[in-house]
This record gives sequence, structure tokens and C-alpha cells, in this order.
Amino acid sequence: MTMQEIAFSEWLNNQLSDRGWSQSEAARRSGMSASAIQQVANGITKPGPRLCSGLARAFGLSIEEVYRLAGLLPRRVPAVSRRRPVYRDSSNSASGRLLAAFEQLAADDQELLVTVAERLVYSVEPRIIGEES
Repeated sequence: MTMQEIAFSEWLNNQLSDRGWSQSEAARRSGMSASAIQQVANGITKPGPRLCSGLARAFGLSIEEVYRLAGLLPRRVPAVSRRRPVYRDSSNSASGRLLAAFEQLAADDQELLVTVAERLVYSVEPRIIGEES
């Protein structure tokens, strides 16, 4: 078990304790199975994007914050002044903006973003992507 997994399982257990919730209650509120919550709370499995999204919704936290705690996104670093991206796509599409922002990242940050995107795409059922609960 890595430090990230220990830290997340401790955080999850603290959140449950602070709210007076059982793992079953967290499962009900997050839309996840009690087994999934139990395995993550006990440090048996890593939290994935779907579980993190459900927990964020249940706890009233931002998805970004929970993803960072789970290690799905990097920890925040102090802002560094960067030039604004120049959009190549005159229609200002989401893919054009994403590509412009991606090109501004350092190589290791690009790899991290690709990993997060792949985890999101391949670990969430297609009918869930883009839907709000």
C-alpha cells in the first residue's frame, strides 16, 4: 500500500467519522457499492475516478479536490506566470482549447494528464460520461 493510498483511506475514514456516516451511508449517498467504499476505506483498492466523483458529490466537495487527494490529479503547486495559450482553432472549440493548454505543459505534466484522461475514459461506463446525477 502506497502513502497516497494510506492518506486517502485515512481521509475517507475521517470524512465518514466527522459526518457520523457509516460506509453504507457513504455508499448510498455516493451511488457506489458498500463493498467499493469498504475496500477503499480499508486501503485494499485504489480510488478510481467514478468513486471519487461519487464521494465528491456525497460530501459536497469539488471533484478536483477529491481527485487530488486520491492522486488522480497532481497536488496544487504555486501558480507560475505563463503566457496565455494561443488557440489554433478559430471556432474556439473545447478540443482546440485543450490542445493549446496541453502544449503549454511540461512533458511530465503532459504524461500525467494523459494518464488521468485514460483512467477517466476507460474506468467510467460510457453512459455516465457527461451525465449529471
